[in-house]
Amino acid sequence: QVGRIALFFSLLLSYPLLLFPCRAAIISLFIPLIQTKYSVRKWLLKQKYGKAPYNDKADFSLNYIAWVILTVFIFLAAFIPTCFIDNVDVVWGFVGAIGSSLVVL
Repeated sequence: QVGRIALFFSLLLSYPLLLFPCRAAIISLFIPLIQTKYSVRKWLLKQKYGKAPYNDKADFSLNYIAWVILTVFIFLAAFIPTCFIDNVDVVWGFVGAIGSSLVVL
């Protein structure tokens, strides 16, 4: 019983810590695509008006709503499978398989 309670608290307290790097990785994958889109738009606006009406540095950050939507999506992507998987050994097997493959790369 003590082991199950310890595992519960371990997962409960570590989940938010694991959510942060997951969100950062997803953002780093998709931000270059969004910046390219905005860079093309800025170039078109420069051609039409002679200057872009906003900052030329192509800095892009997620607004609060997009950040919350991404966080909820990551949470649901992790939570929904847990509703259907009864044994934690299956989850550890997937984590081990994916982790060992990434180590080899």
